[in-house]
Amino acid sequence: SNAGGYQSEDIPEKLVWGLPRLILEIEKYCNSFAETFAFDHTVKLDNLWININGHRDYNNTHNHPGSVFSGVYYVKTPENCGNIVFENPAEPLEYANALTPYKEWNQFNTVSHWRKAEENLLYVFPGWLRHSVEPNLSNEKRISISFNSH
Repeated sequence: SNAGGYQSEDIPEKLVWGLPRLILEIEKYCNSFAETFAFDHTVKLDNLWININGHRDYNNTHNHPGSVFSGVYYVKTPENCGNIVFENPAEPLEYANALTPYKEWNQFNTVSHWRKAEENLLYVFPGWLRHSVEPNLSNEKRISISFNSH
């Protein structure tokens, strides 16, 4: 999904397990999230990779087929490096919003909702949820680690 920038191949298992604290945190949060869905199994990490996005690099809208949960951990996020944007899967919402008065807009009543890219922050979301990352308008690199789980 990269438009410019660098996206590594999957990090080999022998190197992944050199990051035990990060792996444990990812699996802990995935399993906590899984409780919301009443899953009957323990969620495990499938794969992870590194993203490095320079000036004006971004990620097109995409999802992660075959993944129960996906996510991103932000390693380096300079100011104006671009937010992650999630699309609401309820397409008819776009038409209903024109007719429905809301007190305020939020992630439940809008077509898309963004979250700030912040260092040391982990986002976990369903693999089917379409998302993108805005262009990095900083002159420094945005670095993140993305993952899939099952």
